[in-house]
Amino acid sequence: MKATINRITILLAVLLPILAFGQTFPSYLSKTQKLPEGHPKIALQQALAEAVEMSPTPAAVYPVCVFDEMNEELRQTNPAFAQELQHYIEHVVPNLSASSPDKSMVEPLLTISVVVHVIHNGEPIGQGQNLSTAQIQAQIDILNEDYSALNSQFYNTPSQWMGAAGFPNIQFCLANKKPNGTPTDGIDRQQMTVTGTTWNNNNINSTIKPAIKWDPVRYFNIYVLPI
Repeated sequence: MKATINRITILLAVLLPILAFGQTFPSYLSKTQKLPEGHPKIALQQALAEAVEMSPTPAAVYPVCVFDEMNEELRQTNPAFAQELQHYIEHVVPNLSASSPDKSMVEPLLTISVVVHVIHNGEPIGQGQNLSTAQIQAQIDILNEDYSALNSQFYNTPSQWMGAAGFPNIQFCLANKKPNGTPTDGIDRQQMTVTGTTWNNNNINSTIKPAIKWDPVRYFNIYVLPI
């Protein structure tokens, strides 16, 4: 995930999808449409551009995404992960890249229940680190655009990957039930202290995630917090 306004970083937990029923998705998932004026995505892009331009700290100091760094750290410290990653590169990726129509569409449609853990410092909802529900839903909408090949960058896919590009029949929705079965909007707001100043020097994996994560077999856990 990309860095967002106020240096908020979305850290994704391991994705273990689950079929979820009774969810309703916006119409853009089935057809292409232009973003309307005032869409949260447009406002977010404009605000991000202004924040980057006004930031006194050079952008190069902070990696845009630490996915590669974290993967490399796990590969060096976890032999089982290194072996599984090598197997994925050698066996799974070639199958995904094979130019077969059977591999461009996966049936049936898979719906993944998402819980977004918002870590904040006590601000009211919609202020500072305590993101509004509309902001969070806008990011879920963008994620669905990406997985539905409806984003504006889809046709800029490098030629070497076009053979693997396709519609995977995956949709994401905010969970409507907590692990105990009670209703939820899929947003878990937690006032917690984040220690450390870098992606590999903090209490996120050691303290925060273990304390608030939902069953990763049933939910896709997303963590939004400052670092």
